[in-house]
Amino acid sequence: MRTFCSLLLILATTGCAFIGSGARSGDPFRDAGESQVAVFIENRTASDVMVEAVGPGVREEIGLVAARANQRVGVRWTRTQNLRFQLSPVAGRRYTTNDVNVGPGDRVFLVIQAPLDRSYVQR
Repeated sequence: MRTFCSLLLILATTGCAFIGSGARSGDPFRDAGESQVAVFIENRTASDVMVEAVGPGVREEIGLVAARANQRVGVRWTRTQNLRFQLSPVAGRRYTTNDVNVGPGDRVFLVIQAPLDRSYVQR
């Protein structure tokens, strides 16, 4: 009987943890890759640029994108909302791009140009 109760307790705890993780993502059948936005970054400048994804209540650091380099990253994004990027060059003023409305599973393209206010985002 004691073993049965222990087994029941373990199963109940594991089940609650599983249900809890599905509740956070909003859809228990959604693949982890579907709770992200794929971001393709092209840095056309001669400077390294620090990039952050910004949305309502969301700020995620993507990292440093090297000068004249391309990079693909996934940004955790759980619902449809506006996405912008904050660009911080190693030397110079910070710039925030235009916004684009995206949801989980979407792809966006960020093109970084000099001067930074010519940079843009598109779906």
